[in-house]
This record gives sequence, structure tokens and C-alpha cells, in this order.
Amino acid sequence: MEEDDYIYVEVTKIFKMTPQQGRRLVTIARALNADLVFHSTDADKTHLTWTGDDYLTGNGDVDYAAAACDVLDPEGMLQIELVVMTSRQLSP
Repeated sequence: MEEDDYIYVEVTKIFKMTPQQGRRLVTIARALNADLVFHSTDADKTHLTWTGDDYLTGNGDVDYAAAACDVLDPEGMLQIELVVMTSRQLSP
């Protein structure tokens, strides 16, 4: 298929959750991705391999946004409130 054969859309969701719901969301996301294997090479050419995603940001904070992206239905699974959802079509 050519690039013109695809349709691109952007969907943005804003969730409101309690701290307990957030912790549960991250726990579920970690469990869902526990078997993923990641590979990387650091600056001194050392090959690194790790399993799973810790759902932490670069400065060590919990990454709730990444967890929400990886859990299929956070609204239904954890009763997390969907505050607003916006979308737009990026291609004609």
C-alpha cells in the first residue's frame, strides 16, 4: 500500500482517577507487559536487555499516561472517569 492509502487520526483522552485507581492502573499495565523484552545499547556500547516496563518517567515518577495507553479499557476495568475525549482526522 502507498502512503496515500492510509487514514491518520489523532485521539486524545483525559482521565480523572483517584490515587488508588492510578496505582491499580499501573499494576495492571505492568502485568500485561511483563513478558515484553527490550534491548538497548548504552554510550559505552554495552548491550542491555530488560523485561517488562516499569512505567516510570525519566525522573522516576510514575507514568500514569503510559499505563493508560497500554490498558485497553481503563474506564470499564477500573471505573476511571473519562473527562473529555477529542479527535481529529489528520489526513483527508
